Amino acid sequence: MENHGSTPWAGLMGQDYKTMRVPREAWEQANDAKQDKETWGEYLQRCTDNPPEITEFVERESTTTVQLEATEYSKIADELERRLQR
Repeated sequence: MENHGSTPWAGLMGQDYKTMRVPREAWEQANDAKQDKETWGEYLQRCTDNPPEITEFVERESTTTVQLEATEYSKIADELERRLQR
């Protein structure tokens, strides 16, 4: 029986682990927000239970929508600056 993406010894440990590729800056922010006593699984579950607020910016004349997490201030500022320069 194949189980793509799982470690072959997962059944021996009682857990099925997955690997994610995360940009370094995002990992550093998440690592800072993760409590020392939490496992990464517990941290991800906490984030799932309390997802970040997402602000949606839409140009009046455009149907293009940009979705950014409210915590991504630099991305929001860059996007607003780019759009205001038009």
